[in-house]
Amino acid sequence: MRFYAGHPVPGPDGKNVGTLCILDNKPRTFSAVDAELLRYLASWAEVELNRSELSRALEERKKANEELLSKTTDLELAGKELQEEEVELRTLIDQMGDGVFAIDRNDQITFCNGMATKIIGMQETQVRGHSFREHFGFMHEHDRSDACGFIRDAMMRKEVVSGGEALLLAVSAGSECEMSASAAPVLDAAGNVTGAIVAFRCNTADRDRQKIRSEFAYASHQLRT
Repeated sequence: MRFYAGHPVPGPDGKNVGTLCILDNKPRTFSAVDAELLRYLASWAEVELNRSELSRALEERKKANEELLSKTTDLELAGKELQEEEVELRTLIDQMGDGVFAIDRNDQITFCNGMATKIIGMQETQVRGHSFREHFGFMHEHDRSDACGFIRDAMMRKEVVSGGEALLLAVSAGSECEMSASAAPVLDAAGNVTGAIVAFRCNTADRDRQKIRSEFAYASHQLRT
């Protein structure tokens, strides 16, 4: 090789990534015009290189945007399905014959179904955010002592806990009823307790019906004898 001339070619970040070279096996002169032409050719090579890099970057950005759009669409669909499931579940719970209410870790009411609000004679909006003890007073039937411990036990043990059968429920409306109840913990995705859900059923009407049936059976027996 008897002749060499070169000009650096920078990349998109300004760092040199190569050299545009002119080689010959014979000696030759290299004028200022030749040098300018070489610089021009190197600039052209730089433009083409940057264009290629830009096209690749734009293609990657387009692909990333498409993936993001797809994930966003999936999340929106999943969110919509979750909302529909929540509405369906709430409707189902709201139509249950048992009273149901939910509380957070601070014992504040976050939800009441239709039967629960009917029993206490108040709207859900009136009790939400209040301590459940203000509106649902669980007592032991034999001594009227506080019987709310089963709710706290459910949250501490992370399992369903029954409140037993011999319970009284004193509601904020001033009435009482014999009842049975149970509580279950509410867990987040990490398994941490965020509250509890309590289901209860007033047994007063059932006992009254049982008493009437017993008295009717006794009267029927007396008539037969």
